[in-house]
Amino acid sequence: MNSKMPSPVGVLEITAEEYREQQVSEHAGDVFRQAEGKLRMLRDSGGGVALARLINALYNRHKALKFIDLMPLDRENRSLALTLIREYLEQSHSSEEWESLAELAQRCAFGD
Repeated sequence: MNSKMPSPVGVLEITAEEYREQQVSEHAGDVFRQAEGKLRMLRDSGGGVALARLINALYNRHKALKFIDLMPLDRENRSLALTLIREYLEQSHSSEEWESLAELAQRCAFGD
């Protein structure tokens, strides 16, 4: 059996903390890509407007959101909404990333 192991020079050293940060970063990017896809798909439907309102409230700290505004979300999109809230609370994204997502949400759901 012929194994092709990389030479010691080609092996990358990474700490557990660096690996965790890398995984969190990749997951966070996936969540934003998923949100972007959902916004484009849902557009100005009830679910699209609800998701857009949530994203805008997360981006704009002075914007109020009522839980009733999230009621049009189906189970899958509620899960995405909760994940976005978690991403916000964990400060996984810069304000520029939130701004970009909020602008897309505004365009998709409200046509602005």
